[in-house]
Amino acid sequence: MFSSYLFYDTKKFYQKIVILKALIIFPFRNRHPGTIAAWASLKSWFFAAPLLFFMFGLPSPWPLVGMTIATTFCAKEFFQLTGIYHKSSFVWLVYLGIWAQAFCIHYSLEGLYDQMPMVVLALILLVPLVLNSYKNMVQYMALSFINFIFMGWGLFHMARIYQFSEGALHL
Repeated sequence: MFSSYLFYDTKKFYQKIVILKALIIFPFRNRHPGTIAAWASLKSWFFAAPLLFFMFGLPSPWPLVGMTIATTFCAKEFFQLTGIYHKSSFVWLVYLGIWAQAFCIHYSLEGLYDQMPMVVLALILLVPLVLNSYKNMVQYMALSFINFIFMGWGLFHMARIYQFSEGALHL
């Protein structure tokens, strides 16, 4: 993948865009809360983008492994930010759903991949019954499902596209 002209051109184009944005935002980085946030976001992409380009340049299955690890950490961060990381049953169900999606992508189980949100939702809805608890469960169920959809199912579409022939060049 590293020798592909399209991969190389995309990387160079992205680098030019990020450098151009940095040159525009840098003089104003401490003047307004909006530019402070924009500068912080841009600095994070200086670190994240090379890692993503490197990860997607590796041969299969390493991009899928990298996406699975990154998605799991994203889900963990979401749980910590929303304050429900202490509810381990919801956390582990979302993690299992993420790992099951990686399994589906690796073994080309498209039908199961498409049904995975409903499977995870069904398992999440069983947690209050198994725990025999109702306090704040609607909130925990909703946040867990949102976490799975945004961090898991949504991000894994990129890994699914990668599995197509020449899919990595289209990301």
